Amino acid sequence: MNKRYQLLLVVTIIMMLFPCMTLATPIPDTGQTKCYDNSQEIPCPQPGQLFYGQDAQYPCNPQSYTKRGYTIFS
Repeated sequence: MNKRYQLLLVVTIIMMLFPCMTLATPIPDTGQTKCYDNSQEIPCPQPGQLFYGQDAQYPCNPQSYTKRGYTIFS
C-alpha cells in the first residue's frame, strides 16, 4: 500500500474515533428506587432470586444539571 494511502487511512481512523472518545459520558441513572415483579411493587430481591438485577438495585451516575446564564427562547 502506498505511504500516502496509509497516512490517509490512519488520519481517517483517528478522526472517526477521536470524537467518540471525547464526547463519551456516563449514562445518567434513571432514579428508579422501587423493585417490581410482573404486576406489583416488591422488596428488592437478593442475588439468585427472581427479578434480581433491577435498575433500583444499581444506583450510579446521578443526574446532574447545570443552569446556564442564558436562554435559547425568550
